[in-house]
Parts: sequence; structure tokens; C-alpha cells
Amino acid sequence: MSTWAARLACLLALTAGCSDPSSAAGVETHSKSWVGAVDGSDIAVGIVFAKQQAVLFFCGGDDSYRVATHWFSGALTEGAPFSLSDASWSVNGEQQQGVLTGTVANAGELRNFTANPVIPGTLAGVYDARSPCGHVGLIVRQDSPSDEPAAQGTCLRSIAGEVVVEQVNPVMPLARDAELGIQVTVPATNEQITVHPLAPAAG
Repeated sequence: MSTWAARLACLLALTAGCSDPSSAAGVETHSKSWVGAVDGSDIAVGIVFAKQQAVLFFCGGDDSYRVATHWFSGALTEGAPFSLSDASWSVNGEQQQGVLTGTVANAGELRNFTANPVIPGTLAGVYDARSPCGHVGLIVRQDSPSDEPAAQGTCLRSIAGEVVVEQVNPVMPLARDAELGIQVTVPATNEQITVHPLAPAAG
């Protein structure tokens, strides 16, 4: 198994169980989430802290999802500066007045990002699930309950050491069910999947 494949397997193990509907109701109470964007790109970013663990999800849009989708996971302290690296990717950030800012680099390309706290009463947040296509991730941004939510997602897996990324689309109109799930589809495989609020696994 390649180094990247091993790291991907480790990440999937760390986030396994994050999408358990039975625990979804507690996600918003016991974790903190931020969502935002990478400057000058169509890349969304979602960050979740809980129990000294964090998951960061960079999700490429229509033009970049194949090359700009990446998951980070590690033991981090909410509120403290952080730095993570994985293969050709690295991310650094800090929290100031509740807003997370930082830089993300991939293969030498460095970009700035900004993520704002999820507003209660909105659909905003980071959602995930496991499916035959791989690790499904969805980032929803919504500045206030009265604003229209926007979402983008991907499904990532490793095949023989090669990363394969499929685009994921939310079922419209965007809504959460009673178990906080959002329905998404994977056009490439015709899968329909329910994603739930992500919470980092305990270290």
C-alpha cells in the first residue's frame, strides 16, 4: 500500500462512525464548526473541533474537485494555532475573534482561507458518510437562517494507491431530515446517500 493510501485509510478510520444518526443530535452541542472558502478559488473549507480532535475538509468545486479535495485529521486544541501536513498537502491556521484564517498548500501552490463559525439555526456545517464510492463529504454554507444555503461535496477513495474523487450534489431543495441528515447524489455512480454532521473521533 502506498504512503498516500495508508494515510487515507488512517483518516477514514479516524472519522469512522462520524455519521452515526443516533449521535447526530449531539454533534451540534458538543462540537464546533466553521465553514468558508479558499481565496481566489472555488474551493470550500469546513473545519470541526471536538474533544481535542479536529477534521479539516477542503472540497474543490466544479473546476477543481479532482485536484483540490483533501481531508486532514489530527489532535488539535480549539482556539490554538495549528499546523498539519499530509503527502504534498499542508495547512496552517489560527483563530482570531472567532474566525479561523490560515493557508493551505498543495504541490507548492499556497492559498489563504477564511472560515466563519456556523450560525445556529442554519444548515451550515460539515457533513459526511461512508458509501461504495468512498468517503463522502459535504460543506454547507449559510450566513443566516433567512439566507439561501449553498453546498458542494465530493466522494474520495483510493484505488491501488491512486486517489479518485467524484463530485457529489445535494438533493434540492436543500433540507435536513429528523435525524439531521441531508440527501446527496453521486452522479458518476447514481448513488443516493444520507450525510450527517461530522464529529471527530476521540483520540
